[in-house]
Amino acid sequence: MHNRAGPGQTYPGLDDQSRHHVGIILRQVAIVSVICLPFALASADPLKEYLMLLRVAFGFSALVVTVTATLTRARLSPTSLCIWDHGAALLLLKLGYSLALARLT
Repeated sequence: MHNRAGPGQTYPGLDDQSRHHVGIILRQVAIVSVICLPFALASADPLKEYLMLLRVAFGFSALVVTVTATLTRARLSPTSLCIWDHGAALLLLKLGYSLALARLT
């Protein structure tokens, strides 16, 4: 995504489509985090279990988003965030949780 002003924008930054995708990603992270928490708290090692659940959930979500983008033939946007960026963000979250788990063990 290029950070430059486009038609109808007076300053560089996120356009409406990008803000929409950021909102979707943030809501998805919040919902998945809240759903995984009770399951992790029921285990013997809650922190490790929580990180493992989040890693699996975001990995599966990234797979679903990638398959959806492929089947719908979504195009990459040079100036806005799109579904491909959503999938990349989910993969980065999965990587972050994997690194956190590696540091715990």
